[in-house]
Amino acid sequence: MKKPFIGIRIEGGIIQSVFSSHPDIVGKNFIIIDYDTEGADPEDISKVEQSDGSYNEAYVTVDTIATAEMEADDFMPPLEEIR
Repeated sequence: MKKPFIGIRIEGGIIQSVFSSHPDIVGKNFIIIDYDTEGADPEDISKVEQSDGSYNEAYVTVDTIATAEMEADDFMPPLEEIR
């Protein structure tokens, strides 16, 4: 049995999707907090509390983890080669 994985697809520095081969993870929500708010519409900006109690502006979105359409072995070398 192949090990389950979570993949994150990024294009242009922006997370486009999160996907997984694990059925218990697929369909769960995830949150993206992006502190690079340049060019964002003001109504899309939220104040996010920081660990020191201060607040920073961020673009916050919620999305759902999708089902992976491929196996990790299809696009990644064995972990032994990475380490």
